[in-house]
Amino acid sequence: MSRRQLHVPRVHENLTDKQAAQQWNSIDWNQAEQFVTRIQIRITKAAIAKKYNLMKRLQYLLVHSFYAKVLSVKRVTENKGKRTPGVDGITWTTAASKMNAVSIVGQQSYQSKPLRRVYIEKYGKKEKRPLSIPTMFDRTVQGLYLLALSPIAELTADWTSFGFRTYRSTHDAMSHIFNLLAKKSAGTWILEGDIEKVALITFNIAG
Repeated sequence: MSRRQLHVPRVHENLTDKQAAQQWNSIDWNQAEQFVTRIQIRITKAAIAKKYNLMKRLQYLLVHSFYAKVLSVKRVTENKGKRTPGVDGITWTTAASKMNAVSIVGQQSYQSKPLRRVYIEKYGKKEKRPLSIPTMFDRTVQGLYLLALSPIAELTADWTSFGFRTYRSTHDAMSHIFNLLAKKSAGTWILEGDIEKVALITFNIAG
């Protein structure tokens, strides 16, 4: 499959800030989403058919594609943590800085930086919750590989697992629990386990 057949733009290096900004602002985001989704569907189909070599080639194609890279940069520069830097103190707030980031994502010499440790308040408690914050670049690389790995993860994951899953939420988990407890043969106890603190909380739902 050739680059011409896929209509994938190239990443132009050594651009001036003005040129980089123009390239970023000219990206067709609908086309980018469609390209990534199309490759992800092919990855899923290859995995179902157990064509693992094809699956790996498609994953490689996706990770090294222009559209996957720009979507990964877009994701970390538009979510809630877009103004939160890592240990390097760097954030990408301009179109030029985002496009320049795209040009270096996926380099062979990549090595992740240490995490920045911060503590946030826990509602109603004196103790604070620790958070480890990667750099913008590390978050982008994580997002890039997530695009290639998520089709396999969603295919093989437990269907009753709801945490950190695409298109799933706490409300989905609550609905599933409600449906289980609505049965006449439902259990009368719920066990909640905290793996980190090795704690176990028991709820009696029998009333």
